[in-house]
Amino acid sequence: MEQTIIYAVITGIILAFAACAYLLLMFRSVREQQQAIASELGHLRNDLAALCKASAGAGNRVVGAEQKLRRLIERQDQLELRNGNQKSYSQAIQMAQSGVSAKELVLNCGITQGEADLLTMLHAVPKAG
Repeated sequence: MEQTIIYAVITGIILAFAACAYLLLMFRSVREQQQAIASELGHLRNDLAALCKASAGAGNRVVGAEQKLRRLIERQDQLELRNGNQKSYSQAIQMAQSGVSAKELVLNCGITQGEADLLTMLHAVPKAG
C-alpha cells in the first residue's frame, strides 16, 4: 500500500510538471502572439500616419484647385462682360454710321447718353447740305 501511495505521489508530481511545462509553452506562445500583434499595430500606426499626411496633401491640392477655378470663372465673367461691351460699341458704331440718333443708340445698345453722343459725333455720316 505504501508503494501505491508513492506511485500516486510520483504520478501527481509528474502530472504537475507536465502541466507546468504545458503552461510554460502556452505562456511563450501567448507572448509571441502578443509581440506579433504589437509589431503589426506599429505598422498599422505608421500606415495610418502616412495616409493622414497624404490626405492632408490631397486636401490642400483640392483647395488650391478650387481657388484657381474661382479665379478662372471670375476672369471668364470679366472677359464675357468686356466682349459684351465691345459688341455693343461695334453695333452702336454701325448704327451711328447708318444715321441712327444718339437717343436710339442709348435705347438699343445699352450705352450711356455721353457715349452715344460721342459715337454719333465721331461716326455719323455728314448730311449733304
